[in-house]
Amino acid sequence: MRILLIDCHFSLPDAHRVNFESAISCFDYDIIIWDIERTAASYREHGAQVPTDEGTLLRQAITRRTAEFKDIADMGRTIVVFPAMNDGLTINTGVRRKLPSGTVTSLVNVSLNDTLPFHFSLTPGRGSEIQPCGQYGPALWRSARDWLIYRGTLRQHPGQPAFTVKGTNKVVGSIDRTETGGWFFVLPEPWCERPYDEDFETPKRDAKDWVDAPAALTEWLTGITKETEQSKPSWADDYQFPESADRFARLSTLNTEMEKLLEEIEKVRAEQAEDDSWKILIYAQGEPLERRVAQAFQLFGFDLLEAVEGRADLRLSHEGRPAVVEVKGLTKSAAEKNAAQLEKWVSEEIEAGETQPKAILVANTWRETRPDERVETSFPNQMLKYAQDRGHCLVTGAQLLAMVRTVLHSPERAKDIAEQLLATVGTTTGWDANHFLARSKDEEHDS
Repeated sequence: MRILLIDCHFSLPDAHRVNFESAISCFDYDIIIWDIERTAASYREHGAQVPTDEGTLLRQAITRRTAEFKDIADMGRTIVVFPAMNDGLTINTGVRRKLPSGTVTSLVNVSLNDTLPFHFSLTPGRGSEIQPCGQYGPALWRSARDWLIYRGTLRQHPGQPAFTVKGTNKVVGSIDRTETGGWFFVLPEPWCERPYDEDFETPKRDAKDWVDAPAALTEWLTGITKETEQSKPSWADDYQFPESADRFARLSTLNTEMEKLLEEIEKVRAEQAEDDSWKILIYAQGEPLERRVAQAFQLFGFDLLEAVEGRADLRLSHEGRPAVVEVKGLTKSAAEKNAAQLEKWVSEEIEAGETQPKAILVANTWRETRPDERVETSFPNQMLKYAQDRGHCLVTGAQLLAMVRTVLHSPERAKDIAEQLLATVGTTTGWDANHFLARSKDEEHDS
């Protein structure tokens, strides 16, 4: 058995020891043993926040290890973890952000447990009074019973309990056999001569009673995993138990239900992707923004007229009333030159013999700033008089998104919105994209 030890404080013959950020992958190994607390402790040496450089490497390592652990599980291999009393770390990203209350540095909270392809949660608290349970726990307990220390009780865990606190049903270790034939273990740590913290008084051990707990652990792990490697002869499947026919029927029914469920999942994903595509209105520029703006106006009931080279970004008509639209993606506010360009499109239409169109400026202002942090004006005073004197309608990308979301929920509002855009002179009022853009809980916590 090839064994990889990640941030473990012990060594084993023929095992490879690495740290969490190591470039060594997991794919060369049959058993991965990871001491999460040691990983967390190595970063807490920096203080309450992991510095930017180390934090960048940590986030890269988390992304890589997450993918590796998932693939390792899919391959039917074994993952063993010794949990941390606190697996969360705070990373200083070094990114400075301007808020109404002042400039702050963005922080990101990461959970090392989230790297794993299985879930568990821990109530912290160390102890050594452990008793075995289940099919596999007693074998390890017999060989290393006095040399295992738990770091907390498991509120949630994969698989079945393997160890509990003596005299209670508080789980401190669990084992799960995966569908792919692999194993997940959440276990007490094998104690090797030294405690992890000053507050915990380690059990007294006499030299004559010394047990190589890590060796006992790996022998136990190897025994469990090899037990399931016995190859099945080809004729074994020729024999069936009486219940097999019922199971096959149930499997057929479940597979049909699963196919329907997968179709529904794909449908929901497509709906989500379509919803997300409208966010272009608040961050994009150029042709992607123009295409979405055109789709927005069509959603409001406008007809998209044939584009003419050298004329407006968009030529539209609503119930016989023409309109021209100038679309701009800007990192700051709009400017008088944007309104001047729009007025040029109006002149081009008139010179071509068309009816004087309504002029609409869609400016995706402050596009690199979060929508709920766009506190600066989008249409400064120096351009307002110019635009108002010429009957221009001024609308931001965020306002247009709010209009789109309204029509998607209430299609009957489309005509009212079209009428407002055609009637407005100067800035558009009454629309707030943040009404439709809730910040995710994780993202709010990270910021």
